Amino acid sequence: MLASAKVATLPTSVRHKSSPLIGSSGPTPFTSGMISGTLRTNFLMGARSLGGSLALWGVLAVCLPQPGRAESIVEVVASSQEPWQKYKVKHGISVDRRPVTGSHFFEYRASTPIPMTPAVLIDNMWNTVITHAGPVVKRRQVLKRSESEILFYDQISPPVVSDRDYTLRMRKVALGNNHFRMTFETANELGPPPDPKYVRIPAIRGQWDLEPDPSIPGGTRATYQSYSEPGGSVPTFVIHGAQVDQLVRNIEALSTRIKTEQGTQPACAPAPSGTPAAPPASAPVPTK
Repeated sequence: MLASAKVATLPTSVRHKSSPLIGSSGPTPFTSGMISGTLRTNFLMGARSLGGSLALWGVLAVCLPQPGRAESIVEVVASSQEPWQKYKVKHGISVDRRPVTGSHFFEYRASTPIPMTPAVLIDNMWNTVITHAGPVVKRRQVLKRSESEILFYDQISPPVVSDRDYTLRMRKVALGNNHFRMTFETANELGPPPDPKYVRIPAIRGQWDLEPDPSIPGGTRATYQSYSEPGGSVPTFVIHGAQVDQLVRNIEALSTRIKTEQGTQPACAPAPSGTPAAPPASAPVPTK
């Protein structure tokens, strides 16, 4: 049975408008990345440049969608069989991409080794989805929650561009052989109606795949995929670069956070490029 709706209480530091989405409370895989993306994602914004400011899970879009289009694009991405193509290497991380039918945007993919077992890592990531909202999140309302699904509504205040909102659904599933998957996608039809004070983000879809990594005893190969097509009037060419940058930041952020928690990287050590060092409190999530 899914739990009843509730509104998360966000500390002042989390609501600070000019903070990056992987923020002063420490990096996480979301934000989101869902926004990471998350936002949690991923929705994940750097406020130092236009490109960074436009990345929420690598997201901000070129035009408002026609009714029903966002849902169909999310379905296309989820079922895509398009082959992946090598795109670029950034900060030592290899990034792949593939086209999405009916869209000007690409789906991106990257992976990294994590010194934690897949079963422990999936629980670690899942347990921070709601409790660690990103700095640009003004309001997070949990609409439904169960052991394997979370539905929440966010209002965000990113720097440079207009305030945004979206409803995001996250699911986790065990695929067998110590392989786990966490998916996230917009589900605006299940959340509050559009608010004229916010630009509705129409389409976010992505996932984390966690499976054993033979190169690290007891470790995980974490593979992150992300597609986003939010509303607004930002040029497509600006978005492409921001999406790739944010994908890499999310991968780096997850690795940094886990190593910090395990004590293999000091909490005061410099975080990956574009991400502040991790201080004491909580860490943000997607969106995306």
